[in-house]
Amino acid sequence: MIKNRIVFSTLFISLIGLFLCSSCSTKRKLVYFQGNEEITSSLDSLYEAIIQPYDYISVKVSSIDNQAVLPFNMSTHDVAGNTNSAYAIGSSANSGYTINTSGFVSLPVIGEVKIGGLSLSAAAKLIQSKLAVYVNDPTVHIKILNYKITVLGEVKKPGTFMVANEKITLLEAIGLSGDILISGVRKNVLVVREIDGVKTETRVDITSKELFDSPVYYLRQNDVVYVEPSRAKLNSSLINGTNASLFVSVVSLIVTSIALITR
Repeated sequence: MIKNRIVFSTLFISLIGLFLCSSCSTKRKLVYFQGNEEITSSLDSLYEAIIQPYDYISVKVSSIDNQAVLPFNMSTHDVAGNTNSAYAIGSSANSGYTINTSGFVSLPVIGEVKIGGLSLSAAAKLIQSKLAVYVNDPTVHIKILNYKITVLGEVKKPGTFMVANEKITLLEAIGLSGDILISGVRKNVLVVREIDGVKTETRVDITSKELFDSPVYYLRQNDVVYVEPSRAKLNSSLINGTNASLFVSVVSLIVTSIALITR
């Protein structure tokens, strides 16, 4: 009888200790922005969207003389006289233009201009300089119409999201997807990005304040964010699969052995 009490007391204390340790471990895994240092990132002032191949952009030209800029704001069907909504890469569709694989866009009157790889402001200045031959003091505004990011994996609402203001952080993307599930790994979030036709992978720990200095803190158009499942989730999936009966058998054997020892 005394032996049984000692065994059960030992098990009880061990379980309490295990619970306390797991609570501390869980906090480290789930809480965002851990660390005592202050956030001093300067990325916000430096960020600007970069135009990439296959971007679908709008180019609006304005001037004091509105009539003078009309030809530069015409779309393909305005110029050609047809209403086909389909568009070719590098040419316009309604009020938008698609950047071709070489980074060129074909604009009314001034023709092809290479703006791929430029920031929106730099591209606007380049087009503005070409327009200055035809229009006095032109102003150019460029907007990416198909700016989107994709969030997959252990989040509440995985999917692809359109970004209207061409600026979104990794945290905002996670927020759009409904936040990471308890079963998601926050210390190893993957961001897949294409740079000059090459796929790059960057791992980010969003429980650390170092996140704010990451090159992927601000996402670019077409970035893919993936949150992988925790080991517990993987093990759970394995148990629920073909090995479920084996797992039950092993647990039953362990329970029976403990009962025999403590009898």
